[in-house]
Amino acid sequence: KVLDVETALNLFKYSTDITGAEWPDLKAITSPCPTLNVISAVTKGMVQREELKRMRELGRPGIVLERPKISKRKKAVMV
Repeated sequence: KVLDVETALNLFKYSTDITGAEWPDLKAITSPCPTLNVISAVTKGMVQREELKRMRELGRPGIVLERPKISKRKKAVMV
């Protein structure tokens, strides 16, 4: 058991070189569960709606406007 991280890294590197081992590239882990994809999409939509609502009520931060103009598409999303 090696407690020093640098020594462990060197041992791994040298043993890989000596044995000629090849390691596959790392890939991001994705969930195979379609339910999590649906939940993610719904959450993203809810966050966008809340952000549009905040922008409509408070206006843009740092800019004083009478009323921000909202496109028909954004109005449809808010409903």
